[in-house]
Amino acid sequence: MDNDNTFHVGITMAGAVSAGAFSAGFMDYLLEVMGLWEAHKEKIKYKIHAGEALSEFEKKIPLHNVCIDAIGGASAGGMVGVLAALSTFVNSKPVKEPSDSRTGNILYDSWVLLDDDSNDDTFIKMLRTDDFDNNKDGIPSLLNSTPIDQIAERVFRDFAQGRTKWQRPSYISEDLRVLVSLCSLRGVPFELNFETFITSHFPHSPGHRMKEHMIVAHFKLKYDKEQDCDQ
Repeated sequence: MDNDNTFHVGITMAGAVSAGAFSAGFMDYLLEVMGLWEAHKEKIKYKIHAGEALSEFEKKIPLHNVCIDAIGGASAGGMVGVLAALSTFVNSKPVKEPSDSRTGNILYDSWVLLDDDSNDDTFIKMLRTDDFDNNKDGIPSLLNSTPIDQIAERVFRDFAQGRTKWQRPSYISEDLRVLVSLCSLRGVPFELNFETFITSHFPHSPGHRMKEHMIVAHFKLKYDKEQDCDQ
């Protein structure tokens, strides 16, 4: 808490496989509550400035600020973190009742409705073999992962359509950071070359080769190429 009466908050979420739907529900509710709180605080501040009396309910509402500076997560938690960050920049209304049709809330639609459509549900699609078509690298995965790509594409398509309708909420830092840990099964290859004066004459220099499977993706709002070059 700094001198301007603001609590700075970081949120981290664990990997959870399908339980990411619960994390998504929590984030959706948190953003809903933060939005309602901000709206009530604005009304109270206006009343105080105008010299109007506050109701008993309004007197109990705290007026300090909360700023979310960072959101991080692993696996499902990371996916929820990215979706939550995106959802604060569109007019995404909270889902209060179960729905079998698209709601426009990217957290709900991505985790509850998945890639379901009028033809098949997502889990039926994951048993198809059409992902073998035109794939020269062999079997890409045990289950058909095409529905996951469709979910991601829909998120960014919906985000692009609603982006101009909503501005960054005051409880989201203008320097918000989103950190996501990823696991690459194929890995990113690295090589440590042990070339010396002697080995430089060898046909092939000795080295230690390995693959890095753990990757951290770091996103930042208001990115500055010079100031953030070391992060």
